[in-house]
Amino acid sequence: MSARFFTALFLLVSVTLMGQKNEPLRLHYLAPAKEWVEALPIGNGLLGAMIYGRPGEEIISLNHTNFWSGAPKNWNNPSAQSQLAGLKKKHGRGALCRR
Repeated sequence: MSARFFTALFLLVSVTLMGQKNEPLRLHYLAPAKEWVEALPIGNGLLGAMIYGRPGEEIISLNHTNFWSGAPKNWNNPSAQSQLAGLKKKHGRGALCRR
């Protein structure tokens, strides 16, 4: 690569970074969510919530994996590791990709 390329890349990155503001990230909506499907989803895969409502009255719909499964359960499949090599081979061939 030439020195001109790296100089141009450096200048481009520098100008881009100088133009950015150091403000905290915020989510801003023009109107409050009225229905569950418009809500802001948050969660970690085990516990989740949908937040919606209006100023002064937030509605938070909670969800937990136990609500759907009925009880705590170990969902780990002990035979999953034996299937991993075959899946990696298929993935390498592109056999698992949708076309």
